[in-house]
Amino acid sequence: MKALAATIVTALGSFAVGLFTKFPKSSDDDLPPRSGLHSEQRNSMSTVDELILLNGEPDDVILLDPTRGNDAQGVILVYMNRRWFIINGEGISFDDIEDVTFNNTSVVYSQDSYQVVIKLKQESPSCLYLPVGYDREWATQVVKEIRQLIPIV
Repeated sequence: MKALAATIVTALGSFAVGLFTKFPKSSDDDLPPRSGLHSEQRNSMSTVDELILLNGEPDDVILLDPTRGNDAQGVILVYMNRRWFIINGEGISFDDIEDVTFNNTSVVYSQDSYQVVIKLKQESPSCLYLPVGYDREWATQVVKEIRQLIPIV
């Protein structure tokens, strides 16, 4: 009985200490940078219109996810003269892309969910994963559109 009481008192004491212990908050700046933009800039550029104001009118727009057409993560802006894409607010040169494919990210017995995978020649990040929704044909079409624009060896 005394052992049980001691265990309960110890558990309650540990819980109380945990309540009053402050841990440092993590932020986007604590994480390794995924793009050349600072976290404030990435968070502030959330629409396609803001990206176009910053980078100029694109030659083409590849729609990744039809439900997020005006969201910066829902499209790829294409600039043919500069030979680069703007993906998730980040400029990626055509020459930095090694391969483009898609895969199904869902688990067994759940609805399919596809993403386009862009393999980059650089080390960090080595791949970009772009969600495109639930339709396999749509994912295939997005990959075809990207591959038509860049030479993949």
